[in-house]
Amino acid sequence: DTMYLEVTSIPQFTLPIYSGFACAPNAIDISSLISIFPPVGNDTLFFNDASYTTAYAGNPHAISTADSVYMIVRTSNVAACSDTARAHIDVLPATNNIANQNVGNFSDCGAVGCGTITLGNGNTETLYTTSDCRRIATVTDDPTDMISLGNTSICEDIECTVLFYNTQPYVNRHYEITPTVNGKATVCLYYLQQDFDDYDAAAFPSWPSMSPTTNLAITQIDNGNLGSPSSIATAIPNSLITATYDPLTTVWTVCFPVDSFSHFYAHTQNLFNTPLPVTLTNFTGKRVNETSALSWITSSEINNSHFVVERSKDAKSFSAVSSKINSKGVNGNSSVDLNYSYSDMTPMNGHNYYRLQQVDIDGHVSHSGTVDVYFGNETMVTMYPNPVNTELNIDINSIETGRARIKIMDATGRVVKTVELSLQAGSNAAKIDMQSLSDGIYMISISNGKNLSYSQTIRKK
Repeated sequence: DTMYLEVTSIPQFTLPIYSGFACAPNAIDISSLISIFPPVGNDTLFFNDASYTTAYAGNPHAISTADSVYMIVRTSNVAACSDTARAHIDVLPATNNIANQNVGNFSDCGAVGCGTITLGNGNTETLYTTSDCRRIATVTDDPTDMISLGNTSICEDIECTVLFYNTQPYVNRHYEITPTVNGKATVCLYYLQQDFDDYDAAAFPSWPSMSPTTNLAITQIDNGNLGSPSSIATAIPNSLITATYDPLTTVWTVCFPVDSFSHFYAHTQNLFNTPLPVTLTNFTGKRVNETSALSWITSSEINNSHFVVERSKDAKSFSAVSSKINSKGVNGNSSVDLNYSYSDMTPMNGHNYYRLQQVDIDGHVSHSGTVDVYFGNETMVTMYPNPVNTELNIDINSIETGRARIKIMDATGRVVKTVELSLQAGSNAAKIDMQSLSDGIYMISISNGKNLSYSQTIRKK
């Protein structure tokens, strides 16, 4: 016969105490891989002193912000067969300060660096600096498109001086956000008042002073950086931006909706809300008999190749309706007013949203804001004022009698208010009380299940 004898040796832990570090805006829970308490001896115990003598009452313990916890993991209380390990976990409170904000509330210039957050559908995450828990950016995944952004890279750079592009200045803090999958979201970026003061000093007297709540705009550059060949510039107007100020930290929180990502630059909104690479002083559209008559004026052009007129029925998906409209400038350059026009001979029934695609000689692409030219007999909806404070007016020109439902959704897609309407054929007016809603961006949708389906973004302030 053969007998096998297994001897369990006394475990020895020679590794030092493990220390952890985390930033947390709220309380977090920790636990070990061992079951808590049952069976007897398989415990995770929490202490509030380094000598492990004063235990927290009511183990296990939920770690709060600004908490320091000492933890023992014990696998068994059987003599000679128990393993124990120790850990020390510090949780620092996330501050309201932002990256590279010094004690004088100035920006220390230089690259803040890059980090990654993971966003599921409808989730909100903030990226903090790893050394001192300061905010870099916050992104909320829009739940309505059923797309998860996934692992999302965020980079921030702070220039040492205010820089210019195509004669227009932009704020020294700028960001790059790149998700795994592009989708709709709300982005919140952070700036110091001093960042805007520095912008004002550089912009004066050619550009207006920065007023974040009234004239701040964001230029979004897709497919590259500012001025890169094949990049696409889009202006996010102030009407879609919510800017709030914390006087204690002098931090501005600037939030806005997006449906794609790349580089973001802040600047004052110019007259027709064109992005940084374009200087457009006029863009209008009107119905002339059965055609859409469009006209625009540029006050300066630098390396401009041509324009293309694009059209959309929903102001979201655009396609070209014109061929190339070449620059009137000498070799694409001009410092005087140049007038352009185009007539769309086959407009669609209903709303026709037009925008200009401007292409530089090097292939850089920019887009203007939109103008709306209306044709036909479909139901028309108008909402005002925007931004709204107390009461939102909704005018509906309905083609038939019936009922409609108004839904108000917040930035997370949650329905915060529903209103039922009775419509008559012709003009209808509704007033929606907005006083109970918090300041922020809301999506207003109106539908009757048949020929009326309309949505618009409104800012409550």
